[in-house]
Amino acid sequence: MIDIKDKHNCCGCEACSSICPKKCITMKEAFDGFLYPQVDKNQCINCHLCEKVCPFLNNNREKSECNNSELIANRIEQSISNIGCYACFNNDIQIRNNSTSGGFFTALADYVLKNGGYVCGAIFNEFFAIEHMMTNKKDDVSKMRGSKYVQSKLNGIFTKIKKQLEENYYVLFSGTPCQVEGLHRFLGREYEKLITVDFVCHGVGSPKYWKKYLEYIKEHCHSKIVDIKFREKTYGYNSSCMAVYFENGKAFHKGHDDDKYLLPFFSDYILRSSCYECKVKKLNHVADFTMGDFWNSSKLDTKFQEANGATLLLIHSNKGNKLFNDICKQLTYVAISLKDGLIVNSGKNMSMLLDSTKEPKNRTEFFNDLEKMEIRKLLNKHIPLSMKRKIAYTIKPILYKLGVLEKMKRLIK
Repeated sequence: MIDIKDKHNCCGCEACSSICPKKCITMKEAFDGFLYPQVDKNQCINCHLCEKVCPFLNNNREKSECNNSELIANRIEQSISNIGCYACFNNDIQIRNNSTSGGFFTALADYVLKNGGYVCGAIFNEFFAIEHMMTNKKDDVSKMRGSKYVQSKLNGIFTKIKKQLEENYYVLFSGTPCQVEGLHRFLGREYEKLITVDFVCHGVGSPKYWKKYLEYIKEHCHSKIVDIKFREKTYGYNSSCMAVYFENGKAFHKGHDDDKYLLPFFSDYILRSSCYECKVKKLNHVADFTMGDFWNSSKLDTKFQEANGATLLLIHSNKGNKLFNDICKQLTYVAISLKDGLIVNSGKNMSMLLDSTKEPKNRTEFFNDLEKMEIRKLLNKHIPLSMKRKIAYTIKPILYKLGVLEKMKRLIK
């Protein structure tokens, strides 16, 4: 039976609880808000299926495999012939503006729906918690657009996907690399009509911290939340921000430093333990497609510079290549080298496709303090901002309104 002694060894993909024939594995919340499998030993028949489908127990990747730029560059050079790499964006400007990057996912979802299939992706539920849903309706797909930096609850979606595949429907599943790998292991064989897409993953945020964040902003804005976007392009694609809209007509738009969720997320305090030692960080994914941000548009055609968002797209399979050819009329795209996509485009951060982020030494203390401290005080204690960063996020909206924000950023670069 599966027994998680070290929380770094469980990504929470729920493949184990989904495969259990006795349904004796439940996902229980730990102190940091993430779910982990718990086995009812009285019901377990020791079939070991839960261990066989685990993407972490069955992956021998070493933590130090990709810890320097030279090693990463060498591995990329060896894989150029195996992975297609593109910069692209959806030709529909409305879709593009409402997407985190270039709107590739929507083009893929449209293809599946037109062929009578189902699309699975992460959405906000009525309480703004993050969960996966399955749909064959176009209006529902719009809810799946945009980044959601919180680990989603899968709610038995793997079993639903298998049912639709067995009935010969197309199914598109979008999720984290570990969720996609967990799905493939759960299914146990290839399905011609299964399409999977993951993304260049920084890590998943704590549902517990997210819930406290929501309570904090509702209390301070004295109104019900009606919409949230993690990466709204209020200040342009390269300066996207958290946007929260309220029932009373108010709204706020905050960046990485001044938003009370984005700050600990990008400072790596509220990620799942497995994200610090991720075993599915690799070039060749089991997904058909991997999506990311394409930032380096200044070196491409002016259409990319004016697009307000572009997708870095990696294609890992023959199925993916065929699908790309089927939907490419909806896209503006250009082939680029894998090295440019993953190293040049990623800048000093290298590529989160290959590197896990480092775990803060006081992460446990942070979550212990979360139980007893108000969010503002919690962040002031653990992630205090310099005066320079405070001034930067204060004047950013002013520079944007004056129309000089992008010009200044180009000068700085």
